[in-house]
Amino acid sequence: MFVLVLKEVGSFFSSLTGYVSAGVFLVVSGLFIWVFPGELNIPDSGYATLDTLFIIAPWVFLFLVPAVTMRLFAEEKRSGTLELLHVRPLSDLNIVTAKFAAAVVLIVITLLPTLIWFWSVHSLGNPPGNLDAGAIWGSYIGLVFLASCYAAIGLFASSLTGNQIFAFILTVLLCFFFFTGFEMISILPLPSGIQELLLHLGINEHYRSVSRGVVDSRNIVYFLSLITFFVYLTANVLEGRKKRHYAGPAFLLGGLVLIGMISGHVYYRADLTADKRYTLSDASREVLNRLDDVVHVRVYLDGDLPAGFRRMRNSVRDLLDEFRVVAGTRLHYEFIDPSDFDDASVRNDLFRQLHGKGLNPTNIEITERGGGRSQRLVFPGALVTYKGLEIPVNLLRNNPALHAEQNLNNSIQGLEYEFASALYSITDPEARRIAFIEGHGELDEMLVSGASNAMARYYDIYRGRIDPDDPRSLDDYDAVIIAKPLRPFSEREKYVIDQYIMRGGSVMWFIDPVAIDLDSLTYQSEAVALIKDLNLDDQLFRYGVRLNPNLIMDINCLLIPVNVGLAGQEARFVPAPWYFSPLLAGDDNHPVTRGLNYVKAEFASVIDTVGTDPLIRRDVLLRSSPATRVVNAPVLVSLDMARKEPRSSDFNLGGQPVAVMLEGEFTSVFANRIISGIIGRDDPGFRDRGELTRMLVVSDGDIIRNDVTVSGGVPEPLPLGYDRYSEQTFGNREFIVNALNYLLDEHGLMELRTRELRLRLLDRQRLREERTAWQVINLTVPFILIVIAGLIYNYIRKRLYSYR
Repeated sequence: MFVLVLKEVGSFFSSLTGYVSAGVFLVVSGLFIWVFPGELNIPDSGYATLDTLFIIAPWVFLFLVPAVTMRLFAEEKRSGTLELLHVRPLSDLNIVTAKFAAAVVLIVITLLPTLIWFWSVHSLGNPPGNLDAGAIWGSYIGLVFLASCYAAIGLFASSLTGNQIFAFILTVLLCFFFFTGFEMISILPLPSGIQELLLHLGINEHYRSVSRGVVDSRNIVYFLSLITFFVYLTANVLEGRKKRHYAGPAFLLGGLVLIGMISGHVYYRADLTADKRYTLSDASREVLNRLDDVVHVRVYLDGDLPAGFRRMRNSVRDLLDEFRVVAGTRLHYEFIDPSDFDDASVRNDLFRQLHGKGLNPTNIEITERGGGRSQRLVFPGALVTYKGLEIPVNLLRNNPALHAEQNLNNSIQGLEYEFASALYSITDPEARRIAFIEGHGELDEMLVSGASNAMARYYDIYRGRIDPDDPRSLDDYDAVIIAKPLRPFSEREKYVIDQYIMRGGSVMWFIDPVAIDLDSLTYQSEAVALIKDLNLDDQLFRYGVRLNPNLIMDINCLLIPVNVGLAGQEARFVPAPWYFSPLLAGDDNHPVTRGLNYVKAEFASVIDTVGTDPLIRRDVLLRSSPATRVVNAPVLVSLDMARKEPRSSDFNLGGQPVAVMLEGEFTSVFANRIISGIIGRDDPGFRDRGELTRMLVVSDGDIIRNDVTVSGGVPEPLPLGYDRYSEQTFGNREFIVNALNYLLDEHGLMELRTRELRLRLLDRQRLREERTAWQVINLTVPFILIVIAGLIYNYIRKRLYSYR
């Protein structure tokens, strides 16, 4: 049997057909990967990956593998040497297995020179070696299995005829059908169960999973079953010359189907990628397992896209495929190109619908076929529908301080969180109840509409007052928000809030320790910032923070229009830095603020973390920039400050905390006090130590406030975080929603936001300087290696025969 394998391998290297087949595969693949411009070109993409090889190879193998297998039996039949094989002590199954093994060996030999491409990408990485080797080796495993399936099919086709050309054509057709034919049929309007079955019958469905670097026992069982079936069919064809056998293939097929069904329930998956990017968290699995109806996901990210957005689209598809591994037929998805309409009115109407449903558009620049560039509007997001409910999922995180590729990578890192949290929200049988507290001059509904509308996609939003006579008046709410109060809280109201926290309630505090706002400077050039006493200092101090009566001035700040015209002359406004509106940066290691855009603030103060209680964790979420100055209240604030050049010696305090997340078991501010003297009676339910909970304290009430514009006499709220002067939208909205999700996260979904995927880029400068050299290397060296291998084999073979 081994001798027969060597004979077939030798025949490959002894014929011109073998070299031509291998050469065509290497040259065609090399041209697409290294030379031809387009989305398959690795240097053009800028990413250190060999994904293009594993996209092209199945299609090139449709012709390479038939060229290898067409002669294995057809030539034996034509020349009459097939009967000679039966003289040897080999069964028909032994003969077929030997020829199949020879075909696989030849395909592997053809693939070996592509390791030159692996070395090239490894060398061109920034830094060198910055590629995911585990994912690439996993993809090679998938490619070998796919080629083995093609070889088994080709062997069967070759056994049916003595004509090599007919065997070649039949193999191409059969391989094409098994690779993508079932997938095409599944697009037809059929029951979902049949569509799912047809998808799983096709090679592409299983190859796509393995080619990402995920080795799944179910896919391996499929490949081995397909190979076994066609190898056995080929042996049965050979035996059929003597006697027809129909029961054997039928029993084999039934056994393979049974094994496939068992493997669908008992399986093992190995994620070979370095970042474990295809390993779902337990929290995501829990959300998917509780689906009791079909979820439809429509992703509006398709069509002609730049390399970074194509990578993002592919990552979304990979993630949804992983979701389907757990959810099965309960999750359906489709990709839609919203620009794929010739009628501009239809296209624009769809754009308006998507924006109205909550998907945020962005402009991208694409390269036309003629080499020109054009702008295009895309909606990098999805709509998730479940039981008649629909929720938008925006996938793009855009931080102006980061490079575009880093923003896209951050967005890809957050995909699992975005989809898992959306599924959790839309499938949650009981929506959480959130209340904005009223009664102390807090921001009204119009001024917090940006935050409340964003929260309303996940929670039920209410406006509520604290009943000082009912210590449990807040217990109906899962979280309460205190947004920029102006008047002090009474001791009874503080008691209600305190006991709400002790019973596990969550609070978001947006407090101004200093009283001043930008509107007070609209009609006068200066105003005095005064200390604001809300009677909350002792309570917040007991919980672990102190809000200082001062104001932060930061060189990294917003611009405002300032009149620089002389008195008596026409007003002339120019943009000037307003140091009292700092742009706050988030902690990139915390789930709430990872990858977050700057958060705009207005007259923010410094927060200190205090206390040594080991049961309380204190995390600073937002800070000013290192170029910060602090002024203590009372202080005169004047617009003239925007006209003065800042002195670096004054702005040198370093980043100052503005938002702190507290979590743990808090001590009541009313512990060791006489409760009846506070609320007028004893409270048998009083707790001096709380349950495990979380709270957010922010020393700027304006972070949750959106601006309001008046159009036609009607006030209209602007988006939260939008700055009307620079026309930029900052990260306030995302910060508020993330913080609230973190407060109420019982399943660990927010931890998914800390997931890190390494950005693997090519060295662009080196590519510009050495591109031609690398193209020549990767086009010529692989083919030369095949020729050298053939020469060495024939030399050794000649020496052996001459010796004999």
